[in-house]
Amino acid sequence: MAYDSLRGVTVLSGGVGASGYCVDTWEWNGINWLKRTAPSMPPERMAAAMAYDRARGVTVLFGGLCPAGRLADTWEWDGATWSQYQHAASPPGCYTHTMAYDTIRETMVMFGGSDGSNSLGNTWEFAPGLRLLQQPVNTVVVEGSDAVFGVTAIGSTSIRYQWRKNGAPLPGAGQASLRIPQATRVDAGTYDVVVRAPCGQILSEEATLTVALKADFDMDDDVDMADFGILQRCLSGENIPADPSCAD
Repeated sequence: MAYDSLRGVTVLSGGVGASGYCVDTWEWNGINWLKRTAPSMPPERMAAAMAYDRARGVTVLFGGLCPAGRLADTWEWDGATWSQYQHAASPPGCYTHTMAYDTIRETMVMFGGSDGSNSLGNTWEFAPGLRLLQQPVNTVVVEGSDAVFGVTAIGSTSIRYQWRKNGAPLPGAGQASLRIPQATRVDAGTYDVVVRAPCGQILSEEATLTVALKADFDMDDDVDMADFGILQRCLSGENIPADPSCAD
């Protein structure tokens, strides 16, 4: 069992009953038990370990014992869906082990258990780390308009941001979104963000800001046929007298 502190429920999965191994998932809200179903469920098992990952908002289940033997799979429950997590390296199959979540380092810690023949003294740590669900995207704005970049990061409760322009940190740009008010051509360039947490850091993809010139050539705060006439004269060739409004 594990306590989901975000939703305020205790989560129970698997076990063994009078009819054999169980595959059920149940939640206790302090008043009632509610049986939960999902399109994909962990296989039947007993003596697995569970703990709640507060940073990512999921209950993690590892290992256990099934009729075929020891299990070495990892599953995550978000309150609606079970998803199997694929590790690059995984602990060996075991059961009767213990697992707890280290809130300071945002890491799942597992210890001990049995492999069926021996008691185990191994310690394993599982820290999925930061992920960016949304990257900054290329943006085009008209000069004088606000430009906005943003990212969505998960994997920690203590996420910090540092936006950069052309690789240089921007002072005071420490939020998930970056707003550039009344952008000018000086603001054009390449932007990215460094995302940091206790479990590590990642760098976002780069996004380009393009600042287009206004079409209000006569600067009367109105784009109209007069501006179109100025544009025509600017682009009509060398036989047309230069228009003083054609500023580079």
